[in-house]
Amino acid sequence: MPDVFASAEQFDEWFNLDIDDADEKNKLISQLHKILRPFMLRRLKVDVEKSLPPKRETILFTGMSAMQKKLYKDILMRDMDTLTGKGGSGSRTAVLNIVMQLRKCAGHPYLFPGIEDRSLDPLGEHLVKNCGKMVLLDKLLVRLQERGHRVLLFTQMTRILDIMEDYMHMRGFQYCRIDGNTSYEDREERIDSYNKPNSEKFCFILSTRAGGLGINLQTADIVILYDSGMYM
Repeated sequence: MPDVFASAEQFDEWFNLDIDDADEKNKLISQLHKILRPFMLRRLKVDVEKSLPPKRETILFTGMSAMQKKLYKDILMRDMDTLTGKGGSGSRTAVLNIVMQLRKCAGHPYLFPGIEDRSLDPLGEHLVKNCGKMVLLDKLLVRLQERGHRVLLFTQMTRILDIMEDYMHMRGFQYCRIDGNTSYEDREERIDSYNKPNSEKFCFILSTRAGGLGINLQTADIVILYDSGMYM
């Protein structure tokens, strides 16, 4: 619309938000919204792509392993004064740190140093049986692979991706991995490898941070969110 937006320089001059006056800045933003609204088109996928099947969401619940229960209890007992606020130590930051430790415990006990028995085979069954979520995930992935599904597995923690890689090797699953540290070239190569016709890649494991970089993995039909439960 050159009759409205003559040049980028003129647009920047009109809507220069690098000012200290908060009221004036909000006024400019409001004016900008009014000008841009006629040019913005927002449509939902269901309005555009009629062939997409409806999304189904399943929440799966599982308990913790004996190792996790002990570790979970140890974390709570060690920081009981902080949780109860005794001695004025129950700050928000301290409590959030405890919550993060408990989340790590629920994710996999091997996220804590010194927990894994290094005398055992690193790709042994202990990797699964010592974590309640992994026991459930193992049953789920084996069944999905047998039925010909293709899976995306998301987690917020890169270190859980490391554990997932060990698991994929242990079960012999073909997989791809990306996280926030994966280069652009490697990302595109792995995405293409997963999406190509007749790809042998069963699972794509990735961090939620990597998932926000415009990734298209449309050939998968199952998505699992590992951290806050497992959603299928």
